Amino acid sequence: MATEYEQAHENYRKLVKAAAGGDKKAFEEKAKAMGAIREIERNSARAGTILSATYKGEKIETSKEQTESKKSLQEEYCRRFDDKVKVQISEDVPAVTLRQHHKQRLGV
Repeated sequence: MATEYEQAHENYRKLVKAAAGGDKKAFEEKAKAMGAIREIERNSARAGTILSATYKGEKIETSKEQTESKKSLQEEYCRRFDDKVKVQISEDVPAVTLRQHHKQRLGV
C-alpha cells in the first residue's frame, strides 16, 4: 500500500501529464499538489525523518532517512550552555543562566 507521500507524488505526476495535454485545471492544481508534497516533507523533517523521491520513468522511488528531530537538536543546544553562571540578559529581566534563558526562548 502506498504511503501518503507516495500518493501525493503519484497525484502530482498525473496532474503534470494532464497539464501537458492542455488541461487548464490540472495546470493550476499541480502547484497545489507540489505544495502538499513540500508540507509532508517539512513535517517529516521536523519529526526526524527526511523523505525524498526520485522519478525513474513511470516509477517513483521514495526513500526515508532517520535523523534527529528539531526538538532534540534544540535540547542539545540548550545543554551546551553553562547552568551555573548567571547573566543579565536585559535590564528589566532578572539574571538567569544562559541555559535557562534559551530553554524559555525555545520552549524546550
